[in-house]
This record gives sequence, structure tokens and C-alpha cells, in this order.
Amino acid sequence: MDYTSAPAYIKSYSYRQWDPEEEVRPRLVLHSTAVLLTYQGDWGLVALSPGKLQGYSEDQITRYVEELSCVTEICNRFQLHATALANLLYVSSWACGVEICFRTWETKGQLRLHGHLFLKSDRSSLWCEDQTALSFMSVLPHLRDALCGKKTARCCWAGAYYTLVPKLGAIHRGGPLERFHDFPVNPE
Repeated sequence: MDYTSAPAYIKSYSYRQWDPEEEVRPRLVLHSTAVLLTYQGDWGLVALSPGKLQGYSEDQITRYVEELSCVTEICNRFQLHATALANLLYVSSWACGVEICFRTWETKGQLRLHGHLFLKSDRSSLWCEDQTALSFMSVLPHLRDALCGKKTARCCWAGAYYTLVPKLGAIHRGGPLERFHDFPVNPE
């Protein structure tokens, strides 16, 4: 009971409640057949001089941003993260993408990127107990479309479609999945 400087009565109470020698088991973070992970954070904020892209169309902004070395670096890092996570979870069916959030551009005047990573289990399901394995540049993802069960076979490609569909602001697409070849494309 000498692990802490807490008063003796607190140590006594605590040690009766919890065994300090007992190993804490990791908490299940992800258990799914297919999942769409969305990454947003300060890593995606692109610094621009004031007024730099004012008056540009969304296509012009996209072309400009694609050429920035800092954005290329972000896309490369996201691709490496996606590949590593797919390998960790033993997934060969995956797709990733980085895009501009035009809503943030219109409302706040900030150029911000976000990323999507779709993973579909090649086995029965995806299992991940390490929350840090899911993080990209110290940011945990939002879990979307986490599906598990027998009735998911037909509907679990929605995340792949969302990740790979041509969109305004799409900067990067990666992964082994291709629309029209690896999964049925139906936006409904």
C-alpha cells in the first residue's frame, strides 16, 4: 500500500475495491464488419495569407491546394496511416481519401482538410482494442457506418462509395478498392 501518498484510510478503501496488481484489459474500440472513419483536426488546417483565394471557384481552389507541398505531405501521411491500419487489422478491402471542407471555407474562411478511411473485413469482423492505432496525427476518428451482423453483406459498401465518389474538393484517393470493379456502385 505504499504506491501513493494518499491518506491511509483512502488507500485502504481503494485497495479493497480494486486490485492494484490486476492487469487492466484493453477496451474494445472497434468491432465491425465495415467501418467509415472520418478524421478532422488541426492537422488539416492549411495556412493561407488573408484573401489569398477570395473569388476563386471551388475547382480553382482544389487545383491550387493540390499543388501545395504541405498538402502533398498530409496526403502521403494519410495514405501511410491507412495502409498501416489496414495491415494491422488484416484488411485488403479499403479505400481512403483527403478532401477540402468547403463548408468551413464558406462559413469561417478557413481552408481545412479532412480524411476518410473505409475498411471492410475480409474475415468475419474487424477488431481493434488499441485506440491509439486508429489515431492520425494525434486525432481519433469519428466512427461512422460501423456494421456488424449477417444482414450487412449488401449494404456495407456505402462507406467505400462515399470515400471514392468524385466530389468537389477531392485532393487524394488511395487504397486497393476501385469503383465499378470491386464493389457495386449505387448511391441509394
